[in-house]
Amino acid sequence: MNTMSKEHSSVENIVRESTAFETIQRRLRTQGGELGASIGELNAARADVFGSSSMALLGRARVRTENNAIARDMVRIGEQILFGFNVQLGLRKELEASDIFALYYLKDDEEGLELSEAPMADSFLTESRFVQDFKELQKYYSHATLVQLVTLNNKLLIAFQIGEKLSDLRVFRWELAAGGEVSRYIDNRGERDLAFPDRFAFAWQTAGRDMQEQGRAPHLNILDTVFVDNLRGNITFKIENNTSSGEGVFADPVESDSQSLDDASFEYADLGAVVLIRILPFNEKQWRYYVFNRAEQHVKRVDAMAGSVVELPENHGLIFPSGYYLNSGELTTYEVPEEDLRFKRMVRSPNGEDVLYIFYAPQTGQVVLYRYNLIRKQVDTPMVGHGAAILENGHLAIFYAEDEPTLVHPIQVWATPFMSERFHAQDEVRNDTPLGRIGNPDLVRGIAELNSIVQLANEKQASERHFNAIIRRVDRTLNQFHWIGEADFQAIHAALEQLKHTAELMLDEYEKVQAIRAQTAQALDEVEKQQAALLRELKPSSWKTPDLFVTYLKHLRDHRGRLMALRERRYLDEERLQALEQALDKAEQSLTQQTFSFLAQPEALDGYRETLAALKEQVGEAENRQQLAECVGRYRELTSGLDMIQGLLSSMSGGDAIEQTRITENISSIYASINQQRSEAEIRLREQGSAEAQAQFAAQIRLFEQSLANGVGALREPDDCDQLMTRILDQLQELESQFGEFDEFLTTILEQRESAHESIEARRQQLQDERQRRVSTLTDASQRILANVERRTERFETLEELHSFFAADAMVGKVRSMVDELREMGGNLEADDIAGRLRSSQDAAMRSVRDRSDIYESGGDVIRLGPRHRFSVNQQHLDLTLVPRQERIMLHLTGTQYYEPLEDERLTELQDYWGMLLPSESPAVYRAEYLAYRFMGELAQPGAKPLNVEDFSELQRQIANFASPRYRESYEKGIHDHDAALIVRTLWPARQSAGLLGFGPLPRGLAMLFWAARIHDEEATRNLRARCLSAGILCRIMNNEDLLNALIQEVQPQLGAFVSAQQINCSVSEISSATDFLVRQLAEEGERFPVTQYAASLVESFTTSMQQQGHYAHFQEALAVVAGNPGARWVITSHWLQAHAGQAKQEALLHYLPEAIAMLNTADRLATAPHNVELAFTITGLLGQHGRLEQQELTLQLDDFQERLRHHEQVVIRDWTALQERRQLILREQRERLRLEEYLPKPLNSFVRNKLITESYLPIIGDNLAKQMGTVGDTRRTDNSGLLMMISPPGYGKTTLMEYVANRLGLIFMKINCPSLGHDVTSLDPEAATHSTARAELIKLNLAFEMGNNVMLYLDDIQHTHPEFLQKFISLCDGSRRVDGIWNGRTKTYDMRGKRFCIAMAGNPYTESGDVFKVPDMLANRADVYNLGDVLSGMEEVFALSYIENAMSANTVLASLATRGMDDFYRFVDIAMGREVPSTDFEHDYSAAEREEIVAVLKNMFKAREVVLRVNQQYIASSAQADEYRTEPSFRLQGSYRNMNRLAEKMSPILSDDELEAIIDDHYVGEAQLLTQGAEENLLKLKELRGTLSEAEKQRWDDIKREFQRRQLTGGNEETGALVVRQLSLIAEGVGQWGKGISGES
Repeated sequence: MNTMSKEHSSVENIVRESTAFETIQRRLRTQGGELGASIGELNAARADVFGSSSMALLGRARVRTENNAIARDMVRIGEQILFGFNVQLGLRKELEASDIFALYYLKDDEEGLELSEAPMADSFLTESRFVQDFKELQKYYSHATLVQLVTLNNKLLIAFQIGEKLSDLRVFRWELAAGGEVSRYIDNRGERDLAFPDRFAFAWQTAGRDMQEQGRAPHLNILDTVFVDNLRGNITFKIENNTSSGEGVFADPVESDSQSLDDASFEYADLGAVVLIRILPFNEKQWRYYVFNRAEQHVKRVDAMAGSVVELPENHGLIFPSGYYLNSGELTTYEVPEEDLRFKRMVRSPNGEDVLYIFYAPQTGQVVLYRYNLIRKQVDTPMVGHGAAILENGHLAIFYAEDEPTLVHPIQVWATPFMSERFHAQDEVRNDTPLGRIGNPDLVRGIAELNSIVQLANEKQASERHFNAIIRRVDRTLNQFHWIGEADFQAIHAALEQLKHTAELMLDEYEKVQAIRAQTAQALDEVEKQQAALLRELKPSSWKTPDLFVTYLKHLRDHRGRLMALRERRYLDEERLQALEQALDKAEQSLTQQTFSFLAQPEALDGYRETLAALKEQVGEAENRQQLAECVGRYRELTSGLDMIQGLLSSMSGGDAIEQTRITENISSIYASINQQRSEAEIRLREQGSAEAQAQFAAQIRLFEQSLANGVGALREPDDCDQLMTRILDQLQELESQFGEFDEFLTTILEQRESAHESIEARRQQLQDERQRRVSTLTDASQRILANVERRTERFETLEELHSFFAADAMVGKVRSMVDELREMGGNLEADDIAGRLRSSQDAAMRSVRDRSDIYESGGDVIRLGPRHRFSVNQQHLDLTLVPRQERIMLHLTGTQYYEPLEDERLTELQDYWGMLLPSESPAVYRAEYLAYRFMGELAQPGAKPLNVEDFSELQRQIANFASPRYRESYEKGIHDHDAALIVRTLWPARQSAGLLGFGPLPRGLAMLFWAARIHDEEATRNLRARCLSAGILCRIMNNEDLLNALIQEVQPQLGAFVSAQQINCSVSEISSATDFLVRQLAEEGERFPVTQYAASLVESFTTSMQQQGHYAHFQEALAVVAGNPGARWVITSHWLQAHAGQAKQEALLHYLPEAIAMLNTADRLATAPHNVELAFTITGLLGQHGRLEQQELTLQLDDFQERLRHHEQVVIRDWTALQERRQLILREQRERLRLEEYLPKPLNSFVRNKLITESYLPIIGDNLAKQMGTVGDTRRTDNSGLLMMISPPGYGKTTLMEYVANRLGLIFMKINCPSLGHDVTSLDPEAATHSTARAELIKLNLAFEMGNNVMLYLDDIQHTHPEFLQKFISLCDGSRRVDGIWNGRTKTYDMRGKRFCIAMAGNPYTESGDVFKVPDMLANRADVYNLGDVLSGMEEVFALSYIENAMSANTVLASLATRGMDDFYRFVDIAMGREVPSTDFEHDYSAAEREEIVAVLKNMFKAREVVLRVNQQYIASSAQADEYRTEPSFRLQGSYRNMNRLAEKMSPILSDDELEAIIDDHYVGEAQLLTQGAEENLLKLKELRGTLSEAEKQRWDDIKREFQRRQLTGGNEETGALVVRQLSLIAEGVGQWGKGISGES
């Protein structure tokens, strides 16, 4: 189908999907039925006056012949019928005329049909001239056969075939008199008189070359209406002159698929409503016949039209030998003889209702008769015979021939309306009735046209052409048949006008759609021009700075927002928009790639490098803190600029991985330089004062946390954490979307998410199959993104920013791609949910933006409720955290005063790590130390590539690459990699030269002591020694430490058991180090244990000194006492050595005390070898910040460094990781216990802040909250008190309104569902609750008290609670502002004075039983009570308008206004109320069709609202009345917002008043069926309110009221005693009144 056809089809589909289409279709069918009924009455009246035109079989008769013959034909001659036969000669040489012809009379009277033979004598068949001519025929053409008997042009023609050809004829002719009798014989040369009508009642036109349209798909242009070709193996019909496409509305294969337009023959005939086309394709013998219907735009192939085609009367259609085709598109065919039938003649009935078509087969003489009825537009089943004769009275005789010669020949006689004009004139009844004056023929034609209109009205597959046809037909009928406008036919005239009006309404719908499409197309054109201009400006080859690339990438994304905004327009050309989006995608991808390429160049960031060089000089020259602070600020600005580039690049997909790495390194180098120089500036700034130093330290901590990817950003305020986490989570979500299929990547990503933010809960689901797991992963990821999106939208100030965000943001686009991917995988439910949440988030954000501009101030920190009161807005989201406080772990709800001590052994046993934020840093370990340790561990691996540590830049680059994937350890690029490089450069050479002395003194001492203790077991020591040597050789030769590690694992338990047995104090990591040292020492070829010169010096000094003083023997005796107890000897030796060191001023050597102890205790069993190795170092020029650093210097002892870091790696990180896992587990348990999600206010997506809320309710609520919570500013009240109580029938949005207020104020919305409490609960103690649901609600209630701050306590449906329960809140609502509660089983008194706490209650004034609910007086005195269901004084118009405003989103036409803003809505309301509003006042573009549509819907909604308002007022009035004083049953139907919403769903702009009333009726009938009782009386009362009671219904309503009053008087359902008393009282009162009446009369 070509473009125009597609557009037309699109319009058709749009209109058909609208509610108006269905309504109009239903209305058309109803009106068509009414018109059809009126037509039926008219036709019946016509038949009564003029008679019917039915056909009936009168009887059968037989014609007998003397010889066996075959019947050939018959014809009427005056009052006689002439029959013709073909007789076989047999033994006779010639035939007489009497052998071939027979004359009969057909008598039709009360006795029945009678066919009697007329005498041949003295007939025209015995005239001498004819007899002579007949004899000559028999003489010269003995085999001549009778062909036809016919009367033409007042002549009787009898034709004989005298040759082999059908054209070889001898025709005898007679002249006929006026009555049809033969007057005289003419001659036997009547061949020219015997001429049939043309096969076609029209002329065929040839479609030649002058009608060819050339192009990619050439065709013949026939009448600019239909376009035909015979190319590509098909005959194709198109309805648009489109040569660019070969597609059409009909295709018919041909035998030869390689032919051109010139190879086939094309002819056509324009018959008005249809175009008849016949085609003879190349190399085919038979013409093909096609009918193209102008109105229906379809093509049908009808090859049966090749015989003859005749037009039906009144342009109804075509008839051909085997069927007929109506202009409505109906084609009907019949089974007829397969002969060359051609049209012979047509006979009209005098009444004008019927036409008889006769087709004749010259070869066999067969005839086919069709009777067509103009009124029914239908052809009866055809009659087939061998000749027919129509008598003057309309009787039709049909001659049936047998296949074999016979003596008896049957005929049928039918009564038909085809009588002669003369006979009809004699039979016609004259009358002066309206029908008689019009005449039957005109009535028949009129009824036929009217039936056509009814048929169009009942058409199911309607289109624009269809409705145009109705209008044209109605206009033509009214113009052609003037009598329809007369008073006698007023019903038909009115029905026609209604049909026309309804069709015009539908055409208006088409015009509206087309107008809106045109406006949308214009907007699309404008955006297309903007895009073209933007794309022309893209000249990246001439750009020299990254700013231009980033700016234009932002422009492209902003323009994508404009494209996305177009999707809100109706009837958008999706293909064209997709083409624009694809072009924009292509441009963005190209610019993205060129941006990558530009940034990959080293000189791309030269501008930043030059700025850094200048800043470095300024830092060096700065003399005061102000100048340094300015430099630091400039560094932050540079970082922000790089953040923008990095953020943009992180959201761009595609590109070469090598190129991306080059860009990352290029930007990272700038980041490193900025961080280094900034750190130096901050260090100098910190030196100016201790307070500033602490702030700088905190900033550095936040900076390093932010720089998970490339050390980005400097955090100065806590609120910035949300933005940081947004970007981090964006990056993680991108990773999750790409690598979600791989468990190992998912685990890493989830671990990182936990470390980035404690409140982000890791969720992993194990699924049974891969496909469902992917669906779950995408669903979880999209939900996390949507949560982020909702938070991010809170900062937007304008709708343009919001549209741009939802159009161009990478994560929003990711959600949409996830929806598409879910649909492709079959996850339609999940996809629909996500798409719905995204749309809801966008709508909620748009409402929030409008609220921010209307009722927010101070950048969203203050909200205005009414003209007088302003409140601060809480921006902190509710979340549960663990907070160390007073040396205890507290559960804390953010934004509240809820702190609950958490006694959990899982946390207590890891208390040492509560203050540790990162795994890579602790009070004992600086982050760069850990990085250096890990890096040196990699260098020490067997087979590691050697590295020249003196090349500092290369060393730093290697360490930076090593640190980059270790996000969790949070290294700050340019700082920690720099410091780690300094450490490695210093310690790596020392570690290599120190060898095994790199192990600490204690592990080495323990290893020596253990080995010396085992030395007596020679076999075991020899075995272990041999195995260790083997492992050492394997390691040195093959670089394989597997055996060595296995031996370490084997020996470690033994050494640990030894240490434990000797009660030597050491850690697990030190035991591990001792084992490692021992096994590696035994793997060496030498047997001497290496010791430091420091330990050897201490031992030598101790020995010499003791010997000189004569105390060495005492030392030996002390050791001898505990011989065999290494642990005791260890303690004794330690004390002796410490005392000596103190005496000899050698305290610096005590670091090596364990090693010296081991040397003294194993000297007799182990040989040692002192080594002179430098182990102490001081590293300067460090950039980081840590408690171990002094003046940016770090003093290290190699062996101490190794042991500290080994302990950190093996013990500290293990316990810290366990702490994080336990924290997450405990938080998850506590969140489930507290059910935090239930306390977040979530207004309905359909909520509209209407005028009533803005001008009435919000000021009321603001007045109350000002008393309860206080306002912003100096006018804040300190005497907080009060209660907000709202009452109304259900459905008026009490809860929705308060949830909205809580959401906008940032309050926790603690909703207590009072029906769950019931009337049994009177205490606030959860343990006193009678059931679990009540207990849960009471726990929530006390939790609200426990939170204390930033809480709105909302008790819903308080009519379901006990008054004693409500009394508990009296003290909370007065000036004391206190309440007694129960938390964790302990009674507490909560003081809410000065706290941001408010309480609101809501309820229906009457319970389900009709009893007034009771509010304690003291509580009511403290409350501000408002009835939302009642009209406030002076707010009547606004209250009525709120019904329309709240129902906007429920109606498809008005829904778009709810998201565009309310100003335009109010302008449309003014128009609908009859006020003038200039179109220039509207903020958005609306076509005239759109405006009319919106106004029409509003007018219908106004009418429905009036009913709903009356119902509301009656409901409130009835509810307020006591049962004792009622005079009619209570009215329980409601007129709430909910009812209005349900009615709004069904509102259409083309509803008539009757249809609108029917919708309201249906709605309240459904509502009444849900009532427990009284449905009938409620519906009758509703009709009374609406003024639609019929007489019968009014009588029924009066009966019900009388019965109700009687029951009221007699006591109704009261107990027997009370009933008796009441009745006696009534009797006494009646007697009294009677007595007074008698007295008065007398």
